[in-house]
Amino acid sequence: MRFLPRVAAGECLIGIGMTEPDAGSDAMSMRARIRREGEAWKLEAYKNMITAGHKAQAFFVVTRFPEAGERAMGAVMVDADSPGVSVSKVHKKMGLRGVPEAEVAFDDVLVPDADILLEGDAEGRAMRTILSQFNHERLGNSAMCVGVAAGALRESIRYAQERTVGGKRIIDLQGIGWKLAEMSTKVEAARLMVWRAASKADMAGHDQPTPALEIAQAKWYANVVAQEVANEAIQIHGGYGYTREFPVERMFRDVRGLAIGAGTIEIQKNLIARLLDRGSK
Repeated sequence: MRFLPRVAAGECLIGIGMTEPDAGSDAMSMRARIRREGEAWKLEAYKNMITAGHKAQAFFVVTRFPEAGERAMGAVMVDADSPGVSVSKVHKKMGLRGVPEAEVAFDDVLVPDADILLEGDAEGRAMRTILSQFNHERLGNSAMCVGVAAGALRESIRYAQERTVGGKRIIDLQGIGWKLAEMSTKVEAARLMVWRAASKADMAGHDQPTPALEIAQAKWYANVVAQEVANEAIQIHGGYGYTREFPVERMFRDVRGLAIGAGTIEIQKNLIARLLDRGSK
């Protein structure tokens, strides 16, 4: 894998080309295709929401291998300097602005055999391998949500201790105290779920499947909790919470994006239900 030494040296940023304008959660609607042409392959794809895609030196692109069957999907590596690779657009996002998302076109890009990571097969083994790796992304996403939620809680406690109304600290008002009590409990519950999923993933090692059920549960719950806690944090701050003078405004915007990335909340619930059904048979 010729890109790994550069990645390890911090010289190569990899963009992940999975999502397409018409294929987000439904990966099977993907239009990207690669076909054999002489001694190499030729890729035709248009990928959306590639994190830092406009800065990447290479791309991990998920594509169909139609010669092996219409449902055969795999993955290839593409050098960003290859002819036919172009950045079409960089999105201006509501939050998570430190990691822009780009649209990248791959127009008849030649891919050598050495850069075919997983050749698509009719049985779908390659695609299952790719999808299983998203468990790691979901786990990281869950941890980020817990971190933001904990930060929003901390800011809310500090503000409630300092803000006074009628000579009383607002933390002494039952309405505010109850909000903080619920927020802290939800944050701790989400943190424990993430720890449990991470612990099971760690114990599974490299040769065992990751605990998909526990990770999906942690991702769904952490996404929900982060949004709820960030929203309540703005409410506790009142009008100031809606301004950029306090950090909770940014936290609210950031967690909204995390609830979409790495598989939406709805997709996690679908996955949880499917895994529960599979596990009960």
